[in-house]
Amino acid sequence: VRKAMGPSLVLGGLLMAGVLRLPFSVGDSLSLRLTRNARNKGSWGAFLLGAGFSVAFCPTLCVLFFALLLPMSMRSPGGFTFPGFFAVGTALPLIVLGPLIALGLLGSQGLAGKAQRLDRVLRLVTGAVFVALGLNEIVNYWLA
Repeated sequence: VRKAMGPSLVLGGLLMAGVLRLPFSVGDSLSLRLTRNARNKGSWGAFLLGAGFSVAFCPTLCVLFFALLLPMSMRSPGGFTFPGFFAVGTALPLIVLGPLIALGLLGSQGLAGKAQRLDRVLRLVTGAVFVALGLNEIVNYWLA
């Protein structure tokens, strides 16, 4: 498993940085299925709709959660807490910024432009970190 981590991190980093592109979308079919099933189902339907959109709009988080976090949490003694911390970490910006935007304290147009620019930079930095970690894993476990 450890030998597969290096190439996986390099591949994930190149995908995150936009150097490589997948010829298909990771969550589109799941999103369409959940959206169709969500109609007229009340709160459960709203949950399904949100789940479908989250997979379709943010496949990066989906990959990070299922490919990296869950295997890591299964090997660690305190790993059962990792998904909870991941959820809090991904929800925290929405919890903080959502009410500020709704109250009009932050202009949503300017904020959206800044968020897009920040997203591009963070994707490149995260991709570079993943590639560097992957190369480190390859050197340590394939060449050592």
